[in-house]
Amino acid sequence: SNSPTISVALLLLESGASLKKLTSNEVSSMLDTNAFRKEHMKSLSFDLACCSTEAIVHDSPHDYPNDADIRKSFTIPGASIIYVSFHPKTHIEYHYDTLEIVWPSTTAHENNDHLATVQTKEGPYSGSSNFFPGIGMPALQMQGDSFDIHFTSDESNTFWGY
Repeated sequence: SNSPTISVALLLLESGASLKKLTSNEVSSMLDTNAFRKEHMKSLSFDLACCSTEAIVHDSPHDYPNDADIRKSFTIPGASIIYVSFHPKTHIEYHYDTLEIVWPSTTAHENNDHLATVQTKEGPYSGSSNFFPGIGMPALQMQGDSFDIHFTSDESNTFWGY
């Protein structure tokens, strides 16, 4: 068959929940190119996504501290698309505490004679889980195999985190 190969990695930002892990066959059937649709990945619930054997989980301290400055880089070798979804409990102080996600993306140079890598940024995200990807909006989709997160909090009022 001439079906395209799809390489997908999931990153889930949450506190590690003990949920059933899917088998490789279950994940493969979910991602079968005949059944796979980008809109399905974008609308993945957190609970379903974190069952994937391919999921990577990262979370902040709960509750996070005042004056936090958390930076984390992720590389998933071989991934061509990464989806990011947040835990339903995600909550950081609206406007004062923020989380940004940055990743390299390739774009055509002004003269179209070569490709250039630029930084793409999403966020800042702030507030309750409804303002974060995978909860109040579709999961964040990034082309590529790496990205960085940067979380900062001010000197007062901490919450559950991400």
